[in-house]
Amino acid sequence: MQDPFETLKEQFKVLKECPLCAAVFTDEHIKIVESGMSKKIIHVACPTCASSFIYTMGTTEIGMGVVGFMTDLSAADAIRLRNKSPLSDDDLLACYEIIHNRQQEFIHSLI
Repeated sequence: MQDPFETLKEQFKVLKECPLCAAVFTDEHIKIVESGMSKKIIHVACPTCASSFIYTMGTTEIGMGVVGFMTDLSAADAIRLRNKSPLSDDDLLACYEIIHNRQQEFIHSLI
């Protein structure tokens, strides 16, 4: 019996080649971030153009689908951050206030 992930790689072009430069992906470029019974989250890094993508693949009653986006996350970052809570409104407001009210400190901390 064939591995379900191998079947996914055969069916979806995004797991075969880079959508930006058409470089061919090998297994070392594809990392599973999360795997469940009906979904997988996969990180793919292009060896040629250095672009990275995260794809969510899942099955429903009517078939299989994939949604993807370009990211600056590494596979390790995606794995580390996948269960983190989203930022709250208060978190965003605090960031805005730091950037707006203490610009010089903020810029210095980035350098």
